[in-house]
Amino acid sequence: MDACLLVLVGALAWLVWSRRLALLRPMPVVLGLAAVAAAWLVFLLAWGWHYQVPTVEVRLGLTPAEVTVERGEAFAAGLVAQLNALHGAAHAAGFPSRPELPSVLAPLMADALSQVGQPWTPWLPRPRRTMLDVYFRNAGIDGMTNPFGLEVLLNSRVLPMELPALAAHEYAHLAGFADEADASIVAWLACQRGSAALKYSSGLAVLPHVLTGLDRERRQRVLAALGEGPRADLRAIAARLAEQRPWVQLIAWQTYDRFLKANRVAEGVARYDAVARVLVGAGDIVSGTLRRRPSPWPAPRRR
Repeated sequence: MDACLLVLVGALAWLVWSRRLALLRPMPVVLGLAAVAAAWLVFLLAWGWHYQVPTVEVRLGLTPAEVTVERGEAFAAGLVAQLNALHGAAHAAGFPSRPELPSVLAPLMADALSQVGQPWTPWLPRPRRTMLDVYFRNAGIDGMTNPFGLEVLLNSRVLPMELPALAAHEYAHLAGFADEADASIVAWLACQRGSAALKYSSGLAVLPHVLTGLDRERRQRVLAALGEGPRADLRAIAARLAEQRPWVQLIAWQTYDRFLKANRVAEGVARYDAVARVLVGAGDIVSGTLRRRPSPWPAPRRR
């Protein structure tokens, strides 16, 4: 990503410096549009077509009776109990560093992907820092998957307890799960198969999404049981996110929302919270698995 940005900025600077008047002529405009169209086609071929894959939520065939506020409160209470129980062990053992994440998560991702019908596991690269890091911090972006280079870029300020779940989320994108909720589901399944530190990280990542679907009274009831350790970690994450600049964050997320909707993701960025519907409807907090497998995709051909 950084190399592409440098080449692009250099090319634009050269064009402006050496051919300023030519930019006003029709031909460069046509060539520019052709270049954008070509880049979009490359994006679709390299990765973008995954947006057309049916989501795990659709393939599970969840019914409204399976996703109720009562079950949502019970799942959130289970997450809180898990966080309280794992906080001490997770922090005592320590969280994997960025260089360790590929080797730690690879076997766990393979198990998680098989549970959602993915028969292969991608090569997991080491998460990288990027020249876009200042933008990430100001926009409130924790990480992204480069769809052209298939690399994982993470915000340098992400805290150690956030790293495992965040890296697993981006690795799920590399496995072809373009949908944000699907990536979070795979990340939760993978980390729940790991150490106390990984389970704790996935619980911290999922809890805010589950709480979003609860009314104020239920949310307060669930959070009342949260221990001081997990509560302090959530405050630390909130403090990190407070570094973002509201106007940059607004522009970034509105742009991403339009991008998702242009790729037929009707909910846009609201898909992040859809992970709660799937886990509430089909997730087992005790075993860290789904209670049933999604239907296979592509669907088997009928003979």
